[in-house]
Order: sequence, then structure tokens, then C-alpha cells
Amino acid sequence: MNYIVILFKNRKKKRIIKKFVTEQKAFIFFNKMIKKSDEVFFEKKVEHTKECHFELGIVSEIRKHDSPTYIKDELGRNFKVSIEGDAGTYMIEIKTYNIEEKIYDISENKKITIKEFEKKYLQNEGLKIVSVLNHKIILQNDIKFNLFSLKNESEAVRFLDSLISYLSHINNKSAMIITDTSAKQKKYLYDLLTQNGFDSALLYRKFTTQPRLE
Repeated sequence: MNYIVILFKNRKKKRIIKKFVTEQKAFIFFNKMIKKSDEVFFEKKVEHTKECHFELGIVSEIRKHDSPTYIKDELGRNFKVSIEGDAGTYMIEIKTYNIEEKIYDISENKKITIKEFEKKYLQNEGLKIVSVLNHKIILQNDIKFNLFSLKNESEAVRFLDSLISYLSHINNKSAMIITDTSAKQKKYLYDLLTQNGFDSALLYRKFTTQPRLE
């Protein structure tokens, strides 16, 4: 196999995606994956508590005169792509690749995508209110509440920002998104949720301790 599509994490090889005999087939597959990743609204930026950035690349054992040793990032800075353990292979193409991040649905005990969240919880009747409390997303529909968790508060706020963009993109106006993280807003949510039977220990938790689901 002369051409290999590889996933890079923080500019180091994470895993081989697929191998090809011809460059043409490698690029067809590569471009389809990049196009699909461009449709991701909430991409993964934290993995195992550490910030991460993913890229998709094509490497080959066939050296070309324009095979780059250094790649420019989005700020125009040069960096060397590491292909550890693959001596004699050369980079042909590399682009940012968005991996879809998921949120943990506490009541359902599973992870869901932003599109699944919208489809299941934001398409029924009534005005929904979506708020952030520490690392949790609070969904209120009349007197019913659903809780979701992410890795930390920063990720929870980022999810709401992505949700605003996604709802605008699909023209869904059924939800009010509140990104306020002030002490006053948190106290209001603590009081509201405890009055509705939620455990205060769960509400005050600031980092996810849920088992990692792939």
C-alpha cells in the first residue's frame, strides 16, 4: 500500500485510518472525510483532561518534490509533523479534522451528539430553556428537567455556543439558550433544581466523573 490516511493528534500520529494503492483513491477518501468533518458543529477539543487538536493526513513511501517537512497552522506558524515509527514515509497532504464531541445524558446513561440532543429534546412542543451549571447543561421544558454533563464548565459553555450556531443553522427557534455563569444565576439554578428533587451533591460537582464512553 503506497498511500496511507492517518489521524494526527497534537501533531503526532494517533492511528492509521486506511491504506490505498493509488494516490487518487487516497485523496477521494481523504476529501470525503474532511468534508464530513467540516459539518461538525461541536468538535472535540479536550481528551483525557488535556487540550487536543486533530488533523488528517496522507503519507506515502513515494517521495515527491513538494512533500512538506513543515506545515503551517491556522496562525501561519510552521511546525514539523511527526510520523514516529514510519521511517521512509513522506507527508503529501494534511488538514484540520473535526472529531464530533458528545455530551453525557445523565438520565439515559449514554453519550449523545449535538444533533441527537436537538432531535430528542428540542423538537417537541413548548419553549425550552437551556442553561449551564458548572460542568452540566440544564434543560427545562415546563416543569420537566434533564441534566447533561461535560468535562468542565468551559466545555459546557462551549457546547451552548455551538448549540446556538447549530439551532440557527437549522432554523430551530424552540429554545432559549442562557450562557450566564454568574454566581446569581448559579444560585437560582441550585434552588430551582433542589426544589425539584435533584441531589445537591450532583449539582455542586464541577468536573465529570462519569466513566469514559467511546
